[in-house]
Amino acid sequence: ISVMPELYNDWVSKIQQIDPNYKGEEQPEMIFELKPTLYGQGIRVQDIMIIHILSENRFKKPAYFAVTVADNNKIGLQEYMRMEGLAFRVLPVKVGRRIVDPEILRTNLFENYQYRNLNNPKVHYNDNIIALLGNYRSAFLTLAQYYLYKDQNDKALDVLDKMNAWMPEETIPPTDQSLSLLIGQLYATAGRPEELRKRLDHFIQHQEVLPSQKAQFIPWYSRIAQNPAAAESLAKAIVAEDPAASQAYGFLIDRYRKEKRYSEGIALLQSWLAADPNSAVAKSYLGQFQKLAQSDSGSAADSVDSNQRQ
Repeated sequence: ISVMPELYNDWVSKIQQIDPNYKGEEQPEMIFELKPTLYGQGIRVQDIMIIHILSENRFKKPAYFAVTVADNNKIGLQEYMRMEGLAFRVLPVKVGRRIVDPEILRTNLFENYQYRNLNNPKVHYNDNIIALLGNYRSAFLTLAQYYLYKDQNDKALDVLDKMNAWMPEETIPPTDQSLSLLIGQLYATAGRPEELRKRLDHFIQHQEVLPSQKAQFIPWYSRIAQNPAAAESLAKAIVAEDPAASQAYGFLIDRYRKEKRYSEGIALLQSWLAADPNSAVAKSYLGQFQKLAQSDSGSAADSVDSNQRQ
């Protein structure tokens, strides 16, 4: 679909104001591939209609897809779309990845949309409504991610806080618990790691999670949530539940070695060998810790003896 050069250049300039690294295509035209949508052999009437609208309109008026439209109904136009809230606007320029205009999206989310009673626990919301409300939450998260990408952490926190005030997870729960953890990650990246810790605790306590699945959250507590003590507590709980949890052992061994807590490391490794007497890894670590403990003890004794002589 050809695009008027002046219109094309105008949109390239608009995108560059948001992303200075953006470069348009050499030819002012839309190029996309529409694969067969009718039993693998033809094109559906609604898909032909979309092409006809875009070809005849030529962006004299804006065209949108609702965010609820499935990808297979977007006829391959995803690289030409920009999220503006509850709709994707079709652009005459290829953006290649999700891009937003922060002012338009922020105005829609903060001023134009209304969130009546979404924070009221006395109101019942069925599964269908909760799923639809996920589109609002997705728009908030898209804007927060944009601000984080621009190192504007205060604005990202403001977006996340308003989202949780208007649509708290306790009233409008995410349809997937991994989304709650994503929200926690965004908070942690913006400088508030305790929000991730809170969501991790809730996930582990309220979900049926196997020890091997819990182990994947140990580095989350340690690095992202910046709470090594909580990571250690989780690792100990996993080991108590599953004596063969190698990932939990690995974290504890590394922590004990770095902090020179050799006696605790030896006790841990002895417990590991009691559960798995043939573990070559545990035997190797136990030998290392025993040597380190002896060396540390010898250094301490030499220091005491030197002080006494002085």
